[in-house]
Amino acid sequence: MAREYSLQPRSLEFLTDAKISHVAGITSGMTYGVSKKATVVAVKVFEGNRGSSSTVINGFTWAANDIVAKNRTNTAVINMSLGGSASATWDAAVTAAWDQGVLAVVAAGNENRDANLVSPARSPEAITVGNLQRDDFRRQGATGSNYGPAVDIFAAGTGIISSYFGSDTNTATLTGTSMASPHVAGLVSYLRGLQGGMSAADVKAKVLALATPGRVQDPKGSANLVAFNGNGE
Repeated sequence: MAREYSLQPRSLEFLTDAKISHVAGITSGMTYGVSKKATVVAVKVFEGNRGSSSTVINGFTWAANDIVAKNRTNTAVINMSLGGSASATWDAAVTAAWDQGVLAVVAAGNENRDANLVSPARSPEAITVGNLQRDDFRRQGATGSNYGPAVDIFAAGTGIISSYFGSDTNTATLTGTSMASPHVAGLVSYLRGLQGGMSAADVKAKVLALATPGRVQDPKGSANLVAFNGNGE
């Protein structure tokens, strides 16, 4: 039986179900978006909130290849608000995309465990994002943010209001690393819009360099960095 991946619970330029609007609203919505002029491209690989590993990886590969074919490697970013068991196949897919110049921003996962046990969160080329609460603690409890050396940065992911499916005015307040990841994907787009096209390596380095250090409480071996836009840099 094929391994299944679960949406945690939403995704952006890639991998979506009927509730994509919440994550898309975080990255690029006119009201709540980090990068309000970004264009969202949705690639559906889920039925409901689950999909086979082969289908999910094929969707990711299609998105990466589409970015390369359209010469958008310096402007496009793939957000993955999803996760499943650690997978060498996933590792290879993310590495192949990176080698072509495509950056992926991914959710660390919500099992309160080592993110190295989760794919694509453990992929070293991706920017893996943990969930920071309002009190500056890593999200705690049974649905706490995954942690460890695979987590590159934290962003707001608890009690996040954004657009929601059903109408142009619906909103919802959701929690998870799925909400933290699109904040960073949006930041990638914002920085590129501000400073011009940047390679995957350069914009990843910029996001990490701008981050606020030493703020996360109980990072449990994660990089103690909080996403920040550089105050208009």
